[in-house]
Amino acid sequence: MQIEKDQARQTIQSLIAEYRRLRREEKVYFERMSETDVVNKFVTPLFAALGWPTRGSEYQQEVHTAVGRPDIRAEYAPNEYIYVEAKRFGVIGELSRTTLSGVLTPGQMMLPGMATDRTKEEQQAINYAFANNGSWAILTNFERFRLFNARRDWLVFSVENPDGYLEADFDYLWQLAWHNIQNGSLERLSSQRARADVDNDYLNFINEWRLRLARDILERPLINQWAYDDEGHVNLPRLRGVVQRLLDRLVVVRYAEDHLIAPAGTLWNLLELSRTNPYALAFNEQLRHLYRNFDRLHNSALFALDVADEASLSDGVLQGLIEKLYEARFRAMTPDIMGNTYEQYLGKALALDGDGIETRDNLETRKKQGSYYTPQVIVRYMVDNSLGRYLYGTQNGRSSGEPLPDAQPKTWDEVADLRLIDPACGSGSFLIYAYEVLADFYRGEMRRLERERQARLEELVAAGITTPFELEIQLAPFKGALQRLEDYPRLILERHIYGLDLDPQAAEIATVNLIMRAMADQRGREQRLPLILNQNVKVGNGLIGAGPADPRYDAMATELAELRRLRQQLVAQPNGHDDLLAQVAALTERLNGQLNEPLAAHFADTVADWAEQIRPFHWAVGFPELFVDEAGRSLGAAAGFTIVVGNPPWEIVKPDLREYYAQFDADIESKLTRSRAEARIQQLNALDPRLEAGWEEQQVRIAATAKYFQASPDYTRQGRGDTATHKLFTERAYTLLTETGRLGYVVPSGIYADAGTKQLREMLLNEGCIDYLFNFSNERWFFNAVHHAFKFSLLGAVKGTYSDGFWSTFRINPREAIAPNDLPAFLNDRNNLLYMRKESLPKFSPENLEVMEFQTQQDYSLAERLYKKFPLLGEDIEDVWNPQFSREFDMAGNRDLFNQSGSGFVLYEGKMIQQFNPFFAQPRFWIRQQDGENKLARTRANDWFKTYRFAFREVSGAVNERTCIATILPPYTFAGHTLWVGVTPELPITLCLTALINSFVVDWVARFKVNFHVTLGIMTQLPMPRLTAVSPYFDPIVSRAAALTCTTPAFADLWEAVMPTPWQAPLPPGSPAPHTLHPTPHTLRPTTDPTQRQQLRDELDALIAHLYGLSRDDFAHILTTFPLVFPDTPAGEAKKAALLAVYDRVGEALGG
Repeated sequence: MQIEKDQARQTIQSLIAEYRRLRREEKVYFERMSETDVVNKFVTPLFAALGWPTRGSEYQQEVHTAVGRPDIRAEYAPNEYIYVEAKRFGVIGELSRTTLSGVLTPGQMMLPGMATDRTKEEQQAINYAFANNGSWAILTNFERFRLFNARRDWLVFSVENPDGYLEADFDYLWQLAWHNIQNGSLERLSSQRARADVDNDYLNFINEWRLRLARDILERPLINQWAYDDEGHVNLPRLRGVVQRLLDRLVVVRYAEDHLIAPAGTLWNLLELSRTNPYALAFNEQLRHLYRNFDRLHNSALFALDVADEASLSDGVLQGLIEKLYEARFRAMTPDIMGNTYEQYLGKALALDGDGIETRDNLETRKKQGSYYTPQVIVRYMVDNSLGRYLYGTQNGRSSGEPLPDAQPKTWDEVADLRLIDPACGSGSFLIYAYEVLADFYRGEMRRLERERQARLEELVAAGITTPFELEIQLAPFKGALQRLEDYPRLILERHIYGLDLDPQAAEIATVNLIMRAMADQRGREQRLPLILNQNVKVGNGLIGAGPADPRYDAMATELAELRRLRQQLVAQPNGHDDLLAQVAALTERLNGQLNEPLAAHFADTVADWAEQIRPFHWAVGFPELFVDEAGRSLGAAAGFTIVVGNPPWEIVKPDLREYYAQFDADIESKLTRSRAEARIQQLNALDPRLEAGWEEQQVRIAATAKYFQASPDYTRQGRGDTATHKLFTERAYTLLTETGRLGYVVPSGIYADAGTKQLREMLLNEGCIDYLFNFSNERWFFNAVHHAFKFSLLGAVKGTYSDGFWSTFRINPREAIAPNDLPAFLNDRNNLLYMRKESLPKFSPENLEVMEFQTQQDYSLAERLYKKFPLLGEDIEDVWNPQFSREFDMAGNRDLFNQSGSGFVLYEGKMIQQFNPFFAQPRFWIRQQDGENKLARTRANDWFKTYRFAFREVSGAVNERTCIATILPPYTFAGHTLWVGVTPELPITLCLTALINSFVVDWVARFKVNFHVTLGIMTQLPMPRLTAVSPYFDPIVSRAAALTCTTPAFADLWEAVMPTPWQAPLPPGSPAPHTLHPTPHTLRPTTDPTQRQQLRDELDALIAHLYGLSRDDFAHILTTFPLVFPDTPAGEAKKAALLAVYDRVGEALGG
């Protein structure tokens, strides 16, 4: 029977009272109580109060287990146990952190990475559980109660005195009620622990010891000659590699200890032996023996003989490092936290500093190698919605998700050819989570097979087949499949997961992270580790080298077939890999040499040590099993990867002076003014002339690299503009996919908006389909090292599959920006997404296929109607008017023509105008007439300045009060480049066009395209009616635009050209409005009165809303998207209501 909460509380209150009585009245007995007494009188009654079956078979005391003898073991689900270690009173010490309530709740505790040592009693409780494959451990003597997640080695919940059971929120303890435990309460409770994406203590530790190891090596030059080149200079790349290898080896050994794969204290015992036994081998030598044994037992390339084995370090440094490693709790650091921490670690690098060595931020390297770490919420979403969708065929990529149309979940035998890669993997965060997803999949398949085996067994028994031999024969397929899947960690790493990175340290760290994750799952199984270092995770430049379908591979078929065979033999052969590895290395080197020849011709003359600097990667040589068959022939459409995921580098391939020198002084990048930065750079060059030489070398290398990309036949969809790595990686990734492969990439927002990415959009839309395109600003700091206004996209695409559209969302506006922790819930709510049809993109942007930034499905549907109904402003149409546009004067390039003495004609700038107002601000510059005429003589606008012309402001933002700002300029004025000017065949049309541009309807459409500039390209792609005088809307729009514009004598001629009455000066403010709603009012006159101007603006907006065919609801929706005009206040609502009332009256006047 399920225990009631109040009943449990009362029973525990009685136990607390009895504890207090004994302590007060029977002190001698209290202090002498045995462990068994404490269990029987307090611990078991406490569990009974929480509904535990203390008298049932599920609750066992003093049980013998595979490892140890815990005091209590409670089975809450089949083969799922809680292990309880009970102690006498006074044995369990108080935690150093106390609270007034006597309770530490999950939200008060950060996850430990570097932590103080556990007490003997705590570690004993945790290890009993972990060693027996249990997840939960409890240490208690009633006066203290601690719940541990044994798999993660962290404290979940602690009661530090008996009163804490009830004085704090009893809901925490109630989560340990038996029925709650059976419903997953412990996992939920554990997941509440505060956690940071990066373990800063561990990050500081590995940064510190990387530097200390490097310095110790260089302080011993005679016995570390490998660290120097032939000229006696420090070989920095080799030093970096050796230090990283030494750190990685020791971390893996400690990780193996914490996961009970290696005996606990393996490193510590060696350390103690070196300290206490003068006859022991030197500590360096003991570690070398450890590495050989580890390699023999686990067969990981990480521990194979390497130049790192030549390194000699002082005992003091090594011992200090080992001691520090025992402060790290590797079970507590989850794979994602480890990955994120190492991603941050890669943002620094060992660097020479005069005659010494330092670690410093290397901003240029961080950008090029993509080591700005990707938040886990993004990693998980991208992998779930590529790999997860492939495996489960569900909407969210989870086994429990809603099925996708025409999709079925895969079975284990259907994923044999699944291959996933991150071509710029960094420390491996995407690969680590891909491992998690695949591990969950295989574990689920094992459970499914076991259920089916059991069902089949019951069928056989029911049919009378009961002899062991017959049953074994019938059930053999299930047994064989389960045995194959038993070693799923190796299966995942050797068959499914691939990685590539330009940085050798990054590739090694990715490997280490994957190895450690597999080791945790291999406990109790096969101990041999997969050979993924330099096999499935490689070092190389994924952009430079022979692509996946390079025709030169045909001539290498025999060699590629042999290389493929050797790599498969490495996987199949359990031991003795040294000879195979040597053969693979030799053959790979020979093939790479042949394919490198044209690259050498391109780079060798300009880039010193070009192969080491560029690190070209030839895909069919690196991973032959993915691109050629057993005979070395191309696999054709089946070649490549099932899934490509990642966050490739976001870099423009051109030199950046500030970025280069920021390696040596971080302030140079953004904190110093241009002049101060230049002065600081001169100082740095004077201190170390090598810096300037390095800058010159970098310029040459980058120029050669950019030239390579521009000439390469592998990149045919790069479009106009600068060469950018994210564009290159997107094209490369697509070509790496099989004919039905999936892409999941994090890229800058230019992928959907830039003219230079049009060909990539065509590739994604026409050679397959875009699955989703989710777009965000960095306002809520997804990427801490990136500007807050930067926009990025989550892109999901499928090759070779047709779809009529894709899901999208845009949260760019700072007021609507999404925080990282809110991303999963936001994307899982379809109300936040909109579906964009592929066929609408050419209508919205016929030249560039840009994707407009719609906020809601209503926005998209309404815009689609407008674009279907009206032509684009830039579309040439016969027999109606077509505007012409031009820029006149460049504010920098033509500055020599400007004066500030008032001589000549006013030079208009964008900030001088407002809607229907060319006198918003005073001019700064003038241009003499002859100078202006001479400059314009060779342009289409050579004499436009002599007449009335419309102008719109270019510099404007989508989040401003208004975005489209247009007016009419008076004659005999000039315009700077922040204004686009234009003319139409007739002045009434010019006024009509100005009114249309200033309307809420057109402004609303433009905001979906605008970031910070209303470019001519944007303006000409807006849907614009080509009204003429025959339209019932034309005269009302023109007359009201004239009344708003012609408020000074400078516009008298314009007024008289378009209106039936002579121009009159505006009436004084406060005068009654001289007109009523009527299609052709003759009583209109110019006005400067704010109320009258607002009435005219409202009438114009209402007329134009009807012109565009908007319903009242449509128009009301558009108005809500201008929060600075119509704020969510009583005044703002009243203003909006007044405009909607005018809409209603205009409709009545028009007979609507």
